Amino acid sequence: MQLFQFFIVAAFTATFTGAARDARVKKKQEQHILSFVNQTHAWGPSEVQCSRDSKKPCPKCKIVRKIATCSDYGVSAGDKVDVKTFPVRVATHNDDLPEEMQGVFWLTDQGPNSALISFAQGEDGGGYGKFDDSGTFYIRVGLGDRVWSFHDTPGMSTAEKADLYYTFNFDSRQEPKFASIYGRSASTNIGFGKVSYWLGLLKFDLHLLECPQDQEKSKDKEDPCNKFQGSVIWQRKSSFLGMDLKKGTYQAVQVIKPDGTKLPAFYQWIEYCKQPEQGKTPDKFHYHEIDNNKACS
Repeated sequence: MQLFQFFIVAAFTATFTGAARDARVKKKQEQHILSFVNQTHAWGPSEVQCSRDSKKPCPKCKIVRKIATCSDYGVSAGDKVDVKTFPVRVATHNDDLPEEMQGVFWLTDQGPNSALISFAQGEDGGGYGKFDDSGTFYIRVGLGDRVWSFHDTPGMSTAEKADLYYTFNFDSRQEPKFASIYGRSASTNIGFGKVSYWLGLLKFDLHLLECPQDQEKSKDKEDPCNKFQGSVIWQRKSSFLGMDLKKGTYQAVQVIKPDGTKLPAFYQWIEYCKQPEQGKTPDKFHYHEIDNNKACS
C-alpha cells in the first residue's frame, strides 16, 4: 500500500487542525507518546515475551528486519511454498478467516514500497491480526510480524518510525465483499478515521472483484480478472477531497493459496520484484519478524 497517502493525512492534519489544537489535546498526545515509549522501550528481556495473546503489542526492541530473495521461490523451487517457513505468513484454512482473505496477497504497482502481505495473525499481540464479529480487522504495517513486506527499505523505515497500522472495516464476517480502511500511527496517534472517511476528505476502499471461474481472456489487457486468473482479487481505490487518486488505485492479488500452492500471479510478482523500478534492492523483499531472544534495554 502506497505510503504517500499517509503523508497526505499528516499534511492535512498539520494544516487544518494544528492551529486549533488546544493545550488539553497536546497534553493528551504527549501522554500517548510517553505511554508508547514506555510500552515499547522500557521492558527488560525477562519482562516481555511477545505472543498473539498479549494484550500489549510487541515492542520494537523485539522486532528485527529480515530480507529474502524473490527468485529463490521461482519455478525451480516447486509448485508450493512451505506455509510454515515462507517469509510472509500464509493464512491457511485453520485461520479464523473467510476464504476471500486466506493465502498471501501482492499489492500491485507499488514500486519500492509494499510487496506481499497477509491477513494471517502474527505474534504481535495488541489485537493485531484478529477478525472480530463486527468485521473489523487490524493489521500492523510498520512493524508487523511477517504480515507486511516491502520491496525496498525507505518506505519500510517510514512505516517503522510511525508504527503504522490499518483498520479494515469489512461489510461481512463470513462473506466480505467490501471494506473501508482507516490508517493511524501508533507512535504519534495521528491518522485518519471514520470522520475523514465519511466527510470524503480521504477515503480508502477495498472491493472484491467477482471474476467468473471459467473466464476466457478478453482483449482488455488491463482487466484484473484477465491478468490474474485464478486469484482472489481485491480492488483498492483511494480518493482525496472527492478526487480519485491514480497512484492509490491498484489491486491486492492472491498469489499463494491457503495450502501453499503458487498461483500464476505469484510468478508475475517475482518478475515484478526483479525490475529496477522496485528500488535499490531488486529481486529482494524486506519484512519484520519477532525475536523473543532479543533484550530490551
